[in-house]
Amino acid sequence: MRSDGIRRRPVKIVATILSGNSQSLVSDAIVSVRDYMDQLLLIDTGITDETVARAEAAAGEKLKVLTFPWCDDFAAARNFALNAASEFNANWALTIDTDERVNFSSLRTRDALIARLNQRDDTMAWMVAAADHSYAKERFIRVPTSLTWVGRTHEALIGASDQARELLDDVHFWETPKSAEQYRHKLERDLRILETETAKDPGDARWWYYLGQTLDGMGETERALEAYQSCARNEGWNEQLAWSSYCAAKCLTRMHRFRDAEEAAAYGLTIDAGFAELPWIAGWACYQRDALEQAVAWSNMAANMGEFAARSLRRPRVGFRFLPAWYEAPYDTLRHALRKLGEFQAADRAEKCFRRAKQLRLGGNITV
Repeated sequence: MRSDGIRRRPVKIVATILSGNSQSLVSDAIVSVRDYMDQLLLIDTGITDETVARAEAAAGEKLKVLTFPWCDDFAAARNFALNAASEFNANWALTIDTDERVNFSSLRTRDALIARLNQRDDTMAWMVAAADHSYAKERFIRVPTSLTWVGRTHEALIGASDQARELLDDVHFWETPKSAEQYRHKLERDLRILETETAKDPGDARWWYYLGQTLDGMGETERALEAYQSCARNEGWNEQLAWSSYCAAKCLTRMHRFRDAEEAAAYGLTIDAGFAELPWIAGWACYQRDALEQAVAWSNMAANMGEFAARSLRRPRVGFRFLPAWYEAPYDTLRHALRKLGEFQAADRAEKCFRRAKQLRLGGNITV
C-alpha cells in the first residue's frame, strides 16, 4: 500500500504462446517461464494433436486456451495475444514461442523480475537477448499498449522509441533446433509470404532482407544476393541495411567473387560505420584473392572496432552480430596475411591476440 492510502493493484505477468501442433515442444516452453507467470495464454492457431493436454499438464490452473483461426499472419496473431493479455488484466505480457526457452539467470524470483520490469515508468518493451548474444527480441511488453506488431512473417513491434525499448540483460532465451523437415516447411511458408510482400511493397527494405535470409537458407545464393542488395539500396533501418551488405558480401565470397565482396562490405560501411563484421569480411575476401596488404588494412580496422581492442568503446546493437568478427576473426586473417608478407614478429603478435580474443569471447580467463 502506498503512503497516500491508495491501494495498488498487484502486478500481473501473463505469458502468451502462439501454437499449432507442438506437442513435443510446448511443455518445456511453459516450464521455463511458469514460476514467473500469473497466467499463461495458449493461443490455439489450429491445434489437432496433444498440445493442449500437455500444456495443461505443465501449466495447471494457470493455463487459459484461446482460439485464433490461422490466416498466414503472425502480426495479427501476436496483436490478438497482446489484446488478450490486457483483457486478463496483465501489466506485462511475455511473448514466447513453443520452440523457445527462457533463462531468468540472476532474477531468481518473480518479485525480482517485477522489480526489474518496473525499474522505469517509461519503458514500454523489454528486449531479451539470445543466449549467444547474436540478436534480441521484444519479450516483455507493458500492457495495455499502443505498440503494434506488423508483418505477416518476421513481424516487428513498432511504436516505441529507443528510450522506451530497453535490454533486459538479466534474462536470455534460446530456440530448440528444428528438424530438416520443420526448417524446410518454415522456409517455404516464409518464401510464399515474402515474395508477395516484396512485389506489393518493393520500397520496404525489411521484406527484401528477410527474403534474402529465406533464400539463403534454401541454398539459393544468387537470388539471396539480389534480395540482400535490394535491401541495402533501400531506405530503412541502417542497422538492417548494413547487415544486408554483410550478408551480400558473404554470398559473394561463397561464389568466389572476392573483389565484389570487398566492395559490398565497403558499401555497408557507408551506411553504418560501426559494423566490425564489414571490415572483417572485406579483409578475409582480400586474403582469399591474395591482396595481402589490403587484407591487413581491413583486418586492422575490424580489430580496432572490436570488443577485444576497444572494449571501453563498445557500441550497443540490438541484433545482427557475428561475434567472432568482434573478437578473434580479424586477428585470424592478420596472423596468416602477415606471415605470408614475411612480417613474422607482427604475425606472432596477431597470433597471441587471436588466442586471447577467442578466450575472451568464449568467457575464459585471458592468459598472457
